[in-house]
Amino acid sequence: MRLVVERKDDLVVVEDGLYSREFKTVDDALSFIREKFMSDDCEHKHWYIRFPLSRLLDFAKFIYDNGLRGKPFSEAAARYFKQRGLSSSNVRALMPTLTDLGLVRNGEIGEELMELGMMISKGRLMEAATLLGRAAARNCVLRDMMQLPIDEAAAKHGLSRRDEIEYTRQLMEFIRSSGLTACGRFVDQFFYNSCEGFDISNHCIPSLLLRLMQYLISIGKPQELREIVNPPELYSVASVKDGYIYVSRRDGDIPVMRVMGDFKVFESSAFVPSVRNWLADMEPAVLRSLKEEAPHVAVLLPFLVNVNGCHQRKILLGIYSGDGSVAVKIHDLKDLWNP
Repeated sequence: MRLVVERKDDLVVVEDGLYSREFKTVDDALSFIREKFMSDDCEHKHWYIRFPLSRLLDFAKFIYDNGLRGKPFSEAAARYFKQRGLSSSNVRALMPTLTDLGLVRNGEIGEELMELGMMISKGRLMEAATLLGRAAARNCVLRDMMQLPIDEAAAKHGLSRRDEIEYTRQLMEFIRSSGLTACGRFVDQFFYNSCEGFDISNHCIPSLLLRLMQYLISIGKPQELREIVNPPELYSVASVKDGYIYVSRRDGDIPVMRVMGDFKVFESSAFVPSVRNWLADMEPAVLRSLKEEAPHVAVLLPFLVNVNGCHQRKILLGIYSGDGSVAVKIHDLKDLWNP
């Protein structure tokens, strides 16, 4: 696009051979030129969003983990929402967002969506934020909104619903923070009183274990944990050290307990054998930690179980002590809420 700008008397004239526009000030002319270049360079000129950032990232991870490259979007999305215990009507609500980001093209899963899912699955959140930043830059509305405060940008582009403003804010924060906000949103989902299913980036599992252990210590539940870290407000705090999670006395650095664990999603109520096998696989590391790191080890497995379409939040907590005592139990998250 070639523009000609010239001054005629008290006006600034912008021409491109097809039209001529007159402006009273240079600033007005420059603003028009800037918008013209942006709109001509944009691939997508609309913006629609009805899902939080964590749901978009979870969908991308699902696509990658299940090898759905090149599949029709409607088929892949229907499978996703069914497995997560959500209505199939969500398929129509999700497609415009991914289309406006260029992640779904001609109704099919695009390469970039697969790439995004791979990054989320492997915990490469900074790269995921960069990819979404490139996608947002191809959208006229998002590219303009990235330059403005969110409320001002929303008013300018006609975003009036509270949810679409908040979800757009989440996307922008994720891009601007190079992915640093993602783990908080993944972790929050486990504590929602909801039937919705989700998965979590491997990179964010330590954040979930840390927050969960902090919560259990603060409420003094269950009994086996309270006996070791009692009273919690005076003696113990969960912290991350060298990438690992420990519980230590507030007045010292000597670990009282090492925390290790994972996060799982079980699509069947027959999950006990799988949990038992996972726990058996953990025992060599537990014994090694008891010998070398701390007098107690907590094995923590927050997980989801799909029961008739409702993903229940559960926690396996195993307390192993150097004296040979072991206490292992599965708890419903709702039973651990502090009254």
